[in-house]
Amino acid sequence: MGDTRALLLTDVVDSTRVAQQIGDAASAALWAAHDRAARDLLPRWHGREIDRTDGLLLLFERADDALGYALDYHAALARLPVPLKARAGVHIGPVLLRENSAPRGSVLVMNPR
Repeated sequence: MGDTRALLLTDVVDSTRVAQQIGDAASAALWAAHDRAARDLLPRWHGREIDRTDGLLLLFERADDALGYALDYHAALARLPVPLKARAGVHIGPVLLRENSAPRGSVLVMNPR
C-alpha cells in the first residue's frame, strides 16, 4: 500500500484561444512566465512536479500544502503579463511513486493494492 499523498492537477482555461489571440512569440514568453511562476511556488509548499502540459501534475506530501499551492498558483496567474485562469483538482489517497531514469521522470500509481 502506498503512502497517502495529495495530487494536484491544474488546467489553464482557454489556453489554445489565448495562444491564438496573442501569437507565437508572446505565447512562448507567457508559457515561460507561467512555468517559472508555477515552479517557483513548489519549494514553499513542498511540492514536486510530475508532469506538465498546459497545466501541471504535482505531488504533495500533505493536502494542506496542495491547497495552499493552488491558492498561490491562482494568484500568480492573475499577475502574469497576460492574466490566466486555471482549474485545479486535488486527489488525496494512497500513491506509490516509482522513479524512472531520465527523461521519463517519475510515475505515479494511484490507489495501489
